[in-house]
Amino acid sequence: MNETLRQCPQCNAPLPPNAPQGLCPRCLLNAAAAPPEGIPGDIIDIGDAAEVAKALPQFEIIALLGQGGMGVVYKARQIVLDRVVALKILPPADAFSPDFVERFRREARSLAKLNHPNIVNVYDFGETGSLYYIIMEFVDGANLRQLFQARKLTSAEALAIVPKICDALQYAHEEGLVHRDIKPENLLIDKKGRVKIADFGLAKLLRREPLDMTLTLSGTALGTLRYMAPEQMDKPETVDHRADLYSLGVVIYEMLTGETPVGRYELPSQKAQVDVRFDEIVLHALEREPDRRYQHASQVRDDVEKVTGKPVAPQSPAVPQPPALKSADNSPATAAPKPSPRHLLSAFLVLLMLVGISFGFSFHANHSGSAAGLTKIITVGALDPLYTRESGPSGFQTGINFFSWSFFAVVVAGITFGALWRIGREDQGKVPRDPAWWRDWWKQVGVWGGLLLIVCIVRTVMDPAKVLQAPGDRTVSANYSKQLGSASVPPLGTITNGIGAEFTVPAGQVAFLEIVTRKDNATVPVPPHCAYVLAGEGPIAGTFRWSREPEQKDGPFRRWRIELVSEAGTGSTGGIALPEALDAVVGARGLGLGVLEPNEETIHWGTADVDNLPANGLSGLRVTTVAHNLKTGGTGIATTEWKKAQPKNKP
Repeated sequence: MNETLRQCPQCNAPLPPNAPQGLCPRCLLNAAAAPPEGIPGDIIDIGDAAEVAKALPQFEIIALLGQGGMGVVYKARQIVLDRVVALKILPPADAFSPDFVERFRREARSLAKLNHPNIVNVYDFGETGSLYYIIMEFVDGANLRQLFQARKLTSAEALAIVPKICDALQYAHEEGLVHRDIKPENLLIDKKGRVKIADFGLAKLLRREPLDMTLTLSGTALGTLRYMAPEQMDKPETVDHRADLYSLGVVIYEMLTGETPVGRYELPSQKAQVDVRFDEIVLHALEREPDRRYQHASQVRDDVEKVTGKPVAPQSPAVPQPPALKSADNSPATAAPKPSPRHLLSAFLVLLMLVGISFGFSFHANHSGSAAGLTKIITVGALDPLYTRESGPSGFQTGINFFSWSFFAVVVAGITFGALWRIGREDQGKVPRDPAWWRDWWKQVGVWGGLLLIVCIVRTVMDPAKVLQAPGDRTVSANYSKQLGSASVPPLGTITNGIGAEFTVPAGQVAFLEIVTRKDNATVPVPPHCAYVLAGEGPIAGTFRWSREPEQKDGPFRRWRIELVSEAGTGSTGGIALPEALDAVVGARGLGLGVLEPNEETIHWGTADVDNLPANGLSGLRVTTVAHNLKTGGTGIATTEWKKAQPKNKP
């Protein structure tokens, strides 16, 4: 048997068999949601686009963008001006607050005065019946939450977003407005990569902290409690602009790690491959006490820019566009970056290091002549050398002066290099920026560097002529010098054994005198020594004698010695043993050589036929003259190797 179909008496909808009180479920829900007594019953459902379009015929409703505790947002076209706008409909329940109308008008006027490229513009506001709305700039893009859902942001993209948010917050705070609800849903990025903050001041307008559960555009429930500053829960009446900075710290942490800092959270550098300096920024922003937190948004921006050393050029993340992601237009920055203090410090340290290196490691070589002979001094250091090497006929010696000005310059270069190395590692994120480490480091530098500086100053005061002498003015030390001044040259006299010679060295020449012999048809020096006389700006006369030692030594044979006397000084060496055959044929010869020919080598064999010399035996005197560019004369004994190494005719 057919049962008579029952209908709801209010909406005429079919009723299920177990319908309570003869009403359909929809009418029962509407009855439960009906306004209480005293409130008009013409409240419309602001989530119903059709009802909103009827209440606001001046707008063409295009799409529902989102809804939550702060109201509903539609994409709409303002018909009169033919422009696309974001139409914000406020929750109708707030309209019946006693002072809401005045508060709405006052706060809406304040919002409309905000004019910043990173804040969503408020064009107008109005009311119709119980419907209060705000007309805002439509941002064609996505919010930060949608970007999180699409993919994880890179640290470079986070760096591009944060300074823009800080600029907007700093501007609004200076205008006396606090957002109170900074979270990814309220941070919008359009298709050109521009960042904008939405819903500025609505939390205050609606007299609520963001404790309620809001809905993202995708409909996923997400509580805003995690972005709130502690004082928003503990002491709402004390909330000021620093609450926004706490929320910003949460957003930065989430951008870098993909998570929000809840409970005992790990530092960003421990969760992701990001610069460790972000740890300090996040921790400072998330201080529980507002007085210990960042005090201005501009401070957050400056610290973020210090990570890269320059203001960040636009590099916003791609905006997700269904069904695929669409890349943003990353246009380069048009303004030249302003050097940061850290950049200026690094540039100064580089300059100081280069000066220290050039001053401390300056190389200088100087030839000089003395009574001991032709010598060479090498110094390292532009002044008061750190390293000295002196070489001459008697050998060479070296010395290092760790209390010299040049060593102080090297220490300065090392200190600045260490500072630059640390700064570089901090900039690369390999070590944290630790002020305590820097304070301890500079303390050690001050103590030891100060002591070295004091020693250098004391040395300079005690002997300024020596300490401040330029390396180019330094000559051979006393170890190689025996300045005898002008000396008389005795006549050669009678030669009873050996070889003697009288001679004059022309100006600008050095004469080497060697005893040579014949060995296997070759002329070779007998002892490994030779005598030399260096003439400076004028000629120098001298005598040379090769003879036996005056005392008997080593059996039947006597040892031989070299003696040299000139106007520049004297030189001698002895204990030279000759082979038995050569010792027997030395004989006795005296030579008057006169003025020696410049740049010439001659061998004096006595009465031997120079065209028919024996293959072995025979002794003679070889005289070699070489030009030089030294001004000081000298006399001495040198090795034959040293003679071969002397420079030839320097310009």
